[in-house]
Amino acid sequence: EKEAKQLRAVLDHSAFQSDPVSAIQEHLKSTICVQADPQPIRPKDGTKRSGDRKHQKKHSKFKKIQPMEISRT
Repeated sequence: EKEAKQLRAVLDHSAFQSDPVSAIQEHLKSTICVQADPQPIRPKDGTKRSGDRKHQKKHSKFKKIQPMEISRT
């Protein structure tokens, strides 16, 4: 029942009705985890990358993941 209401809301949404592919694309952009910038590759000489792991963990480069409801019919 909850999934049916969600599906109906999506199908009735004006953005989805005018351009379904773009509406889905925008939804995915706003809800899935996006990496801000890739981490540099460690040099072969064994030196460390700039910044330490403690700092990297504190300032995560990933946005918080939002759950996505999927209906199975």
